[in-house]
Amino acid sequence: MIESHPLRQVLAKFLTGVTVVTTNGPDGAVGVTVNSFASVSLDPALVLVCLKQTSGVGVEFAEAKCFAVNILSEHQELVSRKLSRSTEKFLDEVSYRHGDTGAPLLTEALAYVDCELYERIDAGDHVIVIGRVRDFKVQRDDARPLVFYGGRYLNLSFSG
Repeated sequence: MIESHPLRQVLAKFLTGVTVVTTNGPDGAVGVTVNSFASVSLDPALVLVCLKQTSGVGVEFAEAKCFAVNILSEHQELVSRKLSRSTEKFLDEVSYRHGDTGAPLLTEALAYVDCELYERIDAGDHVIVIGRVRDFKVQRDDARPLVFYGGRYLNLSFSG
C-alpha cells in the first residue's frame, strides 16, 4: 500500500491552477475549490474535475445536472481558501450570476466553463465529474491566474 503523505509531497511539485467548481443545491448556490481540472476532448467539448467523495458539496454534486468550472484570478485567494474548507460551501459573499445551464458563474473569475453533466465515475476516494461544455468565456484578460505549488498559493510574473 502506498502511503498518502509522501505521495502528496511528490504531487505538490506539480504547479496547478486553482478553480472553484459551482452548482446549485436545494439550499442555494454552492462551490468547492478544486485544482484537479482538465480538458478531456474538443469534439465533443468535454472537461473534467475530480471531487473528493467526502467533500462538503458531495450531496449537491451527486444530484447536479449542471456545473461550472470557474478559473480563479490571483486576487481571489480568499475565495479559494473559504471554499476549500469542508465547513464552507455556500457562495454567500461571493459575486455570481447564473450561466446558460443555470450553474453559478463567479463574476470576478478569470474565466469560466459552463457544463451540463456528461458522466460521473467513482475513482477511489474521489469522483470524476465530466461535463459537456455549453458555454465558456474569458472574463478578465487583464488578470493573472491563481496558482498553487508546494502546498501554497503563488503569484506569477510574466516576462517577455
